[in-house]
Amino acid sequence: MARISKDPLERKSEIIDTAESMFIEKGYDQTTVSDIVKNIGVAQGTFYYYFNSKEDVLNEVIERYFRNFESMVDKICGDDELNAQQKLQMIIDLSFDFPKGKQKMVQFLHYEKNILIHQRYSSQINALIIPKVGQVLEQGISEGLFRTGYPRETTELLLVMFGYLHDSMSLLENTEEINRKLLAAKEIVEKVLGVKTGTFKLSVKCRDLI
Repeated sequence: MARISKDPLERKSEIIDTAESMFIEKGYDQTTVSDIVKNIGVAQGTFYYYFNSKEDVLNEVIERYFRNFESMVDKICGDDELNAQQKLQMIIDLSFDFPKGKQKMVQFLHYEKNILIHQRYSSQINALIIPKVGQVLEQGISEGLFRTGYPRETTELLLVMFGYLHDSMSLLENTEEINRKLLAAKEIVEKVLGVKTGTFKLSVKCRDLI
């Protein structure tokens, strides 16, 4: 059967989609470039036309996640119908929404040998989120919903905590221990922002896959 010729952008997107699916299904280390091209039905030369290595396509998978995440956060922050409390809750929900099947990718980023990738991942998240959530906290202060004199610094410290939660949940299998960490984090958020207990909820979707 003759191979179907596709627009370069469409073909590149297809390679990224296939690679992501296989990284999730088999794990990054267990997936080869040969596996990816066989799944698509193209020659290896087609892969190397767009990417220099398997790590390059992994970077594209992660970058695309960031772009999608940023787009969703921007949509939340730019919604004038929402107050700051609603915006922050939606961002928290988004941060702890793990789409089904992402367990292997999340775990991969936390392997010791992948510390540089994880650091880059964390740096990008911080650069993306700190200014946006800082603005949400400032909005909450002006609305009389939050009480903190240091919105940006508070955002930075909360993100350190959330980063720790992500790391912990990728390694822990004990549901009770995960739940205790989530409850502790919720308590910290509420006390730091000066809101009453029960204002926020913090839970993980697809927790059984983490």
